[in-house]
Amino acid sequence: MYQLPPDKSDLRQGDVLAGVDLPVIDHSAITYEVPRPLGTTDLILVPDKSGRFRGSLRFYRCDVMVMSQCCDLVNGRRANICVAAVRSLTPDWHEDRNKGMLALLRDSNRVVTDGSQVNAFVQYFHLDPLPSVIPEGFVDFSTITSIRYPGRPQLLPLKKAQLTDTAREDLRIKIAYFFARPDNPIQPSG
Repeated sequence: MYQLPPDKSDLRQGDVLAGVDLPVIDHSAITYEVPRPLGTTDLILVPDKSGRFRGSLRFYRCDVMVMSQCCDLVNGRRANICVAAVRSLTPDWHEDRNKGMLALLRDSNRVVTDGSQVNAFVQYFHLDPLPSVIPEGFVDFSTITSIRYPGRPQLLPLKKAQLTDTAREDLRIKIAYFFARPDNPIQPSG
């Protein structure tokens, strides 16, 4: 699953980065940094010169997998990159009652489109353990977030694992499958 050692000269889709700060966007908990008119408690939102609002929000530090396509990462073509949180398997995944689910998860990375089987865990991409680097886990596509970094030099030292070309191809297809859901008919709008 992993190319060893990882090539730290560039970022690719599927790279695992250590300790990236991801925002937790909870609109009810955002604190805006705006002046209030004297004598009022009303929050008046006024954008800055660039049309953005300033505020604070919570974040958590975790390992992430790069979701952006390689062509968007070449030469810093995009200021933002898409990443998804890497989750470690909790001990309950290894309990007897969950052995069948764990086997399905471990076998779910390759999308089957010939109708011979149901694609399980569509939102997850299983990660094999890489001793002393990555515990067994998965990437949850529902946590994909766009983050802005001024340049790749900040991210390259965080790269701790790189998928093989075959695993990257499986990831690319699985991301597309997750968003397209070609097996599910489009629901008519109301």
